[in-house]
Amino acid sequence: MPRGARGEQGQTLVEMALALPLLALILFAIIDFGLGLNARIQVANAVREGARLGTIVWAEPNAEEIIAQRVLQRAGAVVNAHLGAVEVAFPEGRYPGASVEVGLPCRYNFLVPGLSGIAHLSCSSRAIMRLE
Repeated sequence: MPRGARGEQGQTLVEMALALPLLALILFAIIDFGLGLNARIQVANAVREGARLGTIVWAEPNAEEIIAQRVLQRAGAVVNAHLGAVEVAFPEGRYPGASVEVGLPCRYNFLVPGLSGIAHLSCSSRAIMRLE
């Protein structure tokens, strides 16, 4: 085997050893950001479902509790996110044509080592619907 061919194999190995950690970090950052967007969508759907329920059960005396339970049930376990307390309000009062406002604060913490302590993604959501 010629001397130059063997030296190139070692060079390729060194280049791969230098580039592989950076490529793996980028790949895991993309996956982590996708999980953060998934958390945002999951919370938005849960809040929208709670607001829709609020348009129907607004006359119940414990409507806020029913709506909060539905939102938390629909949100489920969001991966690596901190969910706050469900916010339910009837700002204009409780009568047909008024509105219900439902919100859920959420903060997604990144898993990637470089971003885990520095950055976070807000996955909070708020929905407003008219009462029926």
